[in-house]
Amino acid sequence: MRIKSSKRMFIIFILLLMIAVLLLITCSIGTYEAPLMIEEPDETPHKVESSQSLGVVEYPYGETEGEEAGNGASGAGAASNEAINGTGGTTDETGESNPLSTEDGMEGDDEIIEDTFEIYSIEGTAVSMTGAAWERMLTWRNNAISLAENHENVIINMNPNENVVYLTFDDGPDANNTVKVIDTLIEYNVSATFFFTGDNMRRHRDVVRKTHEAGFSIGLHGYSHKSFRDLSASEITRELNESNELLETITGERSAIMRPPYGAVGDEEIELISGMDLTIYLWSLDTLDWSQSDANEILRNIKEYLRPGEIILMHAFSGQRLVPEILPSIIEFIRDEGFEIKALP
Repeated sequence: MRIKSSKRMFIIFILLLMIAVLLLITCSIGTYEAPLMIEEPDETPHKVESSQSLGVVEYPYGETEGEEAGNGASGAGAASNEAINGTGGTTDETGESNPLSTEDGMEGDDEIIEDTFEIYSIEGTAVSMTGAAWERMLTWRNNAISLAENHENVIINMNPNENVVYLTFDDGPDANNTVKVIDTLIEYNVSATFFFTGDNMRRHRDVVRKTHEAGFSIGLHGYSHKSFRDLSASEITRELNESNELLETITGERSAIMRPPYGAVGDEEIELISGMDLTIYLWSLDTLDWSQSDANEILRNIKEYLRPGEIILMHAFSGQRLVPEILPSIIEFIRDEGFEIKALP
């Protein structure tokens, strides 16, 4: 009986020992799992990176879920961001609030960009422009505005939000009036753009060189001053290429800007000229100097219609004596109005 009792005691001891071992193992496992529970939040940065890689950048701090994140609605992500920044939305490194990158926000930006650049009406009058001649002028102006609206390469005016005005002079060079205009611009420390014809450049190379060395911008104005609407594609190409080659021979530089003679250009000509990497500059304020008999009428047009970003059309060739005469008064008026005068880019 004592043997049986001893065996029974031994078995009980073994069972107690096994229970103790199991309890020890269980406690050991529980102690090991606890640190993992504490370290789990460290995985959050990886979740944020995953959200950003998917384009969910509205709430860079914290998680976003479902459609609420995509729509920028309030939720767990928004609450997390507000808790960190003190306000809704996102902040940059300076702490300033930035707009959310939603589709609505992007559309709003596009609308702002479009609203900041207005294509001007083309202004300027002359007492000599009446009847059918004036109606043709108005028709051309309306057509030019339509072309500028439909072709990025056609420019009527520059940025209306900058107090800058652009003086341009067509049809030169000649040995008299173009030189007078250049000398006045130099005297007043004013920049401008000249659109020269190839034929006049060939005959007055020294004036072209003087214009370039004085730092003025030179654009192409055809070679023969024929209307591009009356020329074939190959003829237009030759007119521009020969003018640019001549300009490069005289100055060492080619031009990237042009103005079609008479402003005569249509969709087909625009496509052709764009393919030659030339920007087409028309004008927004026409002094109509060629039709004026009084120099003060040129100044009147500028005083009456001047706007920020204005591209002003005048002429500087052998038949135009009024522009050199009135140019000092034009420059002084523009400056008194608070505008800077620049050349076209």
